[in-house]
Amino acid sequence: MGKAPAFESDDKQFTDAVKHILTLAKKHGVAPGIHVVDAAAAKRRIAEGFQFIAITSEAGMMLAKAKEFAATLGLGGKKVVAKY
Repeated sequence: MGKAPAFESDDKQFTDAVKHILTLAKKHGVAPGIHVVDAAAAKRRIAEGFQFIAITSEAGMMLAKAKEFAATLGLGGKKVVAKY
């Protein structure tokens, strides 16, 4: 399509392609799947009819959890240096 890689786009060519894939998958009895960036996008795609949803990546999940830990520990924005 000549587009930059992205999970989401409002570009008509992209949205039409996603709808086309969903339609063809249903027509041929294939569970339609899509890769999304977060839970909100997953909910939206499920509502559209997608049945297999891959959310973010392993690296994305690890970073999100690391940010959660840092926030819980009150370390957000601070540089932490380990002392041995």
